[in-house]
Parts: sequence; C-alpha cells; structure tokens
Amino acid sequence: MALPLPPGTLKTPNAGYWLQLWNYLVKLVAAIANQNPPTYRAVITSIAAYTGTTTGTLTGSVTGAIGAQDGITLAAGDRVFLPLVTGGAGGATAAVDSGPYLVVTPGGTGVAFILTRPPEYLQGSVIPESYTIKLGTEGTNWKGSEWRAFPTSAALVVGTGDPHFWPKLQAYAYTIGTGFVPVGLGTAFYLRTASMAAGYGFTSTNTTSAHAFWASTTTAGQGTGALAFTGTASDVIVGQAVNF
Repeated sequence: MALPLPPGTLKTPNAGYWLQLWNYLVKLVAAIANQNPPTYRAVITSIAAYTGTTTGTLTGSVTGAIGAQDGITLAAGDRVFLPLVTGGAGGATAAVDSGPYLVVTPGGTGVAFILTRPPEYLQGSVIPESYTIKLGTEGTNWKGSEWRAFPTSAALVVGTGDPHFWPKLQAYAYTIGTGFVPVGLGTAFYLRTASMAAGYGFTSTNTTSAHAFWASTTTAGQGTGALAFTGTASDVIVGQAVNF
C-alpha cells in the first residue's frame, strides 16, 4: 500500500491528491487495527432512545447517564460494543448502528450520552472481512467474549447496512414448564443456526437429573433466537449458542 504522491511539487498538490491521501490514511488505520486489534471494555446491554442513526455518532434523546453496562460503569474514551438490544425510554438498537463505538461522554445530569465510531471502524469505510470484536477481562456476562461480523455483502460500508454481528457464544437456561432465559442481553438471544452443524449451533445439558429431554422448538435469529425443550417438569436445561 504505497503512499500516493502529488503531481508536480509537494507545494502544489491538487484536490485529487488530497482525496487519494485520505483514502490511503483510512486504509492504513484499518490495516493497523486489524494487525493489532484493540480490546473493548464492555458490551452495551441496554440502551435508551437515541438520535443520529446511520451517522456514526449516537446521542441520547434525553439527558442522563447511559448507565452501567454488563456491570461496568463507563467513562469517556472507553471502547464499547453495541449489539441489537432494547432498553429504557423506548430505546432499541437499529441494526445499521450496531458494532463498535468510543464513549465520547457517558452522560449524566443535564448531559446526554454520546457514542461515536472508533478509528478502526470508521463511518463510511468498508467492513474488513471477518471483523472481530474482543472484550477484556471486565463484565458480568461478556468478559473475554468475541463478536464477529458476517455482512451479507463483501463490500458493506459502515453505516449503510446491518453488519450482522454474532457472539461466538451465548449462554442460556431453560426450565421445563417455566421457560427460556438467555444470558447477558435481557431477552435477546443470538442463535445463528437451529441445529448443531459445521461446528456451530447450540449445546444442551440437563443439570437437574438424568431424565431424557429433547429440543422441541429451535428458532434461529440475530437477537431473536429461541429454544424450548420437552422433558420432566422443573428440570433445568443449560447450554450455549455456538455461532462461529
């Protein structure tokens, strides 16, 4: 990836040169980020209503703190990952807005929260192949987790479509006769495929007894997945989605 040189002397580059240079710098930042990916501090597990969809900068619709996320109190400069989640005051992630962000301000009294795209995932840049987000050692449910983009287009541009981020793993519990409880994102469950195949799907174990059980309903979905099991009442089935 060679640095483009301006026509003529360095003192008189034209407009085309500056465009080439900008594109070069964007690609350089992405290349460095791919070689040395940063660690993200937290997964956003609940979000209030915001403005700025598709712009790369999300601002809370009302003032107030964004709140603790996965048990972590955020600070300006933190890298965070926003999946498809719901939250208070009518908040919910638009699919096009999912992905990595920097916390500009977590918000507070008289101040709305602001999140903006980080240098490694610039608004308007092409999403790198198999782009993966890695979480650090903090968090109640998502510490050490990985999320990977599976866009439907090989040249999807950040801010123009759903990047289809999936967690590598997401735990769940199902109490027969009571119901299904995904772990970590409220009611959102990420299940890329409804049966174990090609190394991914879901696992299941009866933690209560040796009673037989079987999956009676399997629904794949990006945040809308679900599982149901048939067996002995009150038995607890646990496992995890395995998405890549």
